[in-house]
Amino acid sequence: MLARMFSGPEAISVWVELVQKQKEKITRGRENHLYSAEHLPAALAAEQEISRSDLARWDASARAWLQSADQAKAVNHKQTMLILNNANIPVNSEDDMYLSVTKAWTASLEAMNNLVKGMPQRVQDGAALLALSSWHMYLNMVVYSGLGVEVSQNDPLFNRAALLTLGLQHVREDAKSVYWSLPLACLQYYGGPVKATRSLGQDNSRIDHHEFSYVILGCLFQGWRTFAADNEQGIQWIGRLEIALQYSQKHHLNSALPPWLRYIIIAARNFSEYDAAEMQIAHQLMKLGRRRSTFLTSPQLLPPPLFGLSELQPLLSVLKGKDESKQ
Repeated sequence: MLARMFSGPEAISVWVELVQKQKEKITRGRENHLYSAEHLPAALAAEQEISRSDLARWDASARAWLQSADQAKAVNHKQTMLILNNANIPVNSEDDMYLSVTKAWTASLEAMNNLVKGMPQRVQDGAALLALSSWHMYLNMVVYSGLGVEVSQNDPLFNRAALLTLGLQHVREDAKSVYWSLPLACLQYYGGPVKATRSLGQDNSRIDHHEFSYVILGCLFQGWRTFAADNEQGIQWIGRLEIALQYSQKHHLNSALPPWLRYIIIAARNFSEYDAAEMQIAHQLMKLGRRRSTFLTSPQLLPPPLFGLSELQPLLSVLKGKDESKQ
């Protein structure tokens, strides 16, 4: 769950603090208990040295597992991420890091345990949704935010009676997807705790090179102004440019075409062949590209609308058979 939500350094700092807090809790428990010998196994465990590098390897293994499972369950994972992108709820509202993480962990375990038993569950926060994404469990849900929306995923691990009902009462207008705020005391060596707020969704998830092409299109459309007032209009103009370049969708693109242009033309062509879920994901990626267009280049260097063909002089310079009278 931590690897899904936070970056590597942030998750490792959470683990470092969790280990420290748990050791302190075990020590206090032994000192305050009448029969301290009963706590001897836990005390011996607390004396073990768990280095930051050990926790870094643990975190890396969790991320490798997440990436492999996301690819193995690609269809279910994409559908789940679409749900999470529209959730806009916190994992919990605890201010203490240790309490927040342990509360999210126990609440998720209890919800999943009951759902596996076939007991319907109602949750008011995003911990269970984060667990679903992290543990790759795809059960049926009813999401209430004004109107009730039923989502059927038919995971064979759960029987039909296992239904997760999610109420969206704690919605924040400035947040997207399921979000989690933690004070990270071990993220830096000097200074106080660093407040880290992260959310699930396309902003933080891994994407392949095909999906990345839609982020590039979003960056491109951001500079096209009225020629790409929305993503569909931008896609249509890419298609018209392909026709103008005499590269039909029925044939492979000529190898003489610049690779970067071939890359975005193929993305625009594939967009029209997507189903509703894939098209929604592509839209979200293009919106991400529009919001983060400066990662590609500075705003002043973004390509002009239609790569300059919206201006008369560049357009006339590429027309074949033009003469002075036509100019």
